[in-house]
Amino acid sequence: MSAPLENHHLSWKDVTLYPSDISSLGPGEWLTDAILEFHCQFLEDALPESDVLLMRPAMVALMMAYESDVRELDGVLPRVKGKEMIVMMVNDGSGKEGGGSHWSLLVYTAAGTSLHSYDSLHPCNERPMRLAARRLCDLLGIAEPLDVIPVEVPLQEGASECGEYACGITEGLVRAWAEGKQEPGTWEKEWIVQVREKMASRIEELKESSTST
Repeated sequence: MSAPLENHHLSWKDVTLYPSDISSLGPGEWLTDAILEFHCQFLEDALPESDVLLMRPAMVALMMAYESDVRELDGVLPRVKGKEMIVMMVNDGSGKEGGGSHWSLLVYTAAGTSLHSYDSLHPCNERPMRLAARRLCDLLGIAEPLDVIPVEVPLQEGASECGEYACGITEGLVRAWAEGKQEPGTWEKEWIVQVREKMASRIEELKESSTST
């Protein structure tokens, strides 16, 4: 007989968070995939327009692992054509091998002629970034893969910090986009690493709101 599922902490939109996910927000912990999914959903939900896509880690992994024509996944993957900015969370285990221990970002803007990578351990994720770039270009109908240009960001110090850097940088990009800019003028480590506390606070606010209605 299988063990019962642990009681969930919060069910919001398409994301369900469990106590183990909440625990991962503690200092030095590895953020769970569900926390990354929540962060993307929360930021995307706050945007007034639908021209920005924050592609969820699970969808990025599916896209990268698919060995046939990725366009066959139309209707399964979120629609990418017509988006002005696409942010993808890429893991070094995204693909058919699975596993993985490092997160980084791949960013497309319709106005640009290249893709940009944000990696707190550059060039750790260079290979999966190139694969993700090829898959994204296929989905967009771009015949030749765009170059991937690394953007200098603060480097992580702890082994478990890549997820919080990916989340913090994603939030910085979304905030800048809402202000009509491509990205913040500078990347400050101090506000990048504040993202754990921000997410914990947002989750508790949503939980309190859901229990009071």
